[in-house]
Amino acid sequence: MNTIAIFYPKEFRNHPILQENMKNLNSNLNTWINAKETYEREKRFMDSLHFDSEINKQREIIKNTEIDLKKADEKLNKEISPYKWRVIERFVTCIEGQDIRADYALFLEDKR
Repeated sequence: MNTIAIFYPKEFRNHPILQENMKNLNSNLNTWINAKETYEREKRFMDSLHFDSEINKQREIIKNTEIDLKKADEKLNKEISPYKWRVIERFVTCIEGQDIRADYALFLEDKR
């Protein structure tokens, strides 16, 4: 199970739209993580291919996994525009003397 750290402006703490988004955040993040891992794995696999027929087939697979990743990203960020969750893997920091380590950190950012 992944550890997750979530950071957002304190003025949003009890905001109903953010609270609604966060209800499904764990599930949506897991979908996003799986889509990202699949996309990266398929891109790495491309380096081992030699023949045009293999490469063309793999390009199509990568295109489809990229579409899945975009859908997962849209689901993760549903209803929070103009904000967006920025996902950082293997997060380590120290805040007010407290070490924070997480497999994933999410930062709510203004995408404008």
